[in-house]
Amino acid sequence: NLQSLVLNNNKLDGSIPITISQLTNLQYLLLNNNKINGSIPIRISQLTNLQILLLNNNELDGPIFNFKKNTTAKLGNLRLNNNKLTGSIPSE
Repeated sequence: NLQSLVLNNNKLDGSIPITISQLTNLQYLLLNNNKINGSIPIRISQLTNLQILLLNNNELDGPIFNFKKNTTAKLGNLRLNNNKLTGSIPSE
């Protein structure tokens, strides 16, 4: 029943585990200002209750996928700046 996972401003490294998708009630995922690397797991799109996703200021790489298309319209705050992500920013 976890709704918020706030681990920002730590020195976390490694990748985001794909098992994050098992936190189905998650509304707030704040992992910004760490040293997280690897790509953003597409399974984050299975978090249909997610409203805020902050992944900025990490070392993430790989493509940016269309979060709005893959998740529900509940996602209102998405921050990906200051990473090494590639691709274009989705317009929808």
